[in-house]
Amino acid sequence: MREHDHKLRKYYSFILHELRKYLKNTDTLDVIIGLSGGIDSALVATIATDAFGSNHVQTVMMPSPYTSTNSIDDALEIAHRLGVAHMVIRIDGLLQSFKEVFSQCMTWEEQDITEQNLQSRIRAVILMGLSNKTNSIVLSTSNRSEILTGYFALYGDSYGGYAPISPFLKTQVYKLAQWRNDNIPESSTLQKKNVIPDSVLRKAPTAELKYNQKDCDTLPEYDILDQILTAISCKQDLTTLSIDQETVSMVVERVRKSEYKRRYLPIGPDLLEMN
Repeated sequence: MREHDHKLRKYYSFILHELRKYLKNTDTLDVIIGLSGGIDSALVATIATDAFGSNHVQTVMMPSPYTSTNSIDDALEIAHRLGVAHMVIRIDGLLQSFKEVFSQCMTWEEQDITEQNLQSRIRAVILMGLSNKTNSIVLSTSNRSEILTGYFALYGDSYGGYAPISPFLKTQVYKLAQWRNDNIPESSTLQKKNVIPDSVLRKAPTAELKYNQKDCDTLPEYDILDQILTAISCKQDLTTLSIDQETVSMVVERVRKSEYKRRYLPIGPDLLEMN
């Protein structure tokens, strides 16, 4: 086994171990996941199914007016491959109701940051309501790149009782997903490969909170961003990076300004405990 594959296998096994250990201390092994059709939620749903079995996993797709048909289809395909229960709950009506309320006290602007974050928070309320009703734990789908740069809505897509992929940068999420497609973890309850569709692995990352939105509209491309974030975490001299220093400074500033948001996130695996 190549050293790179061995490392990914260790990471994946550790995630499963820590998730099982965490839920063992609760009164349920049932989990619920907001499934967007993107790579992060696809990987989290796969991890949950590997850990507990398809009968213990509920996925929920919550389309808004900005959600593409491809994302709805991809979410359904992911759930089908995993064999988990899946429901679709549109949030258009709730979004419109909030718009009418807010329009009484402020000027409402379509697709601005208020409307974008509101969609995330509506979804969080739905998931937490389902969690209460079904005695399930909501799993967060946040990755480390989003967490460090504050690219999430506080009390929105940062919701959840546990965050399985929170220690991993976006580029690592892709590698873990590809590794899982090519391998079956030793302790997995799901004895099949290719559980994450190629369309999910290939699509440009997007929150789909406004029309034609892409993550790279706000952040550098993830291969660049993750180099910078790694350098920051390792306390490396950032001027030695072969990256435009304006981009580096922008990322440093995002990390600094979003510190307060990181104080309200669910816990996840601690890689320092892996060995």
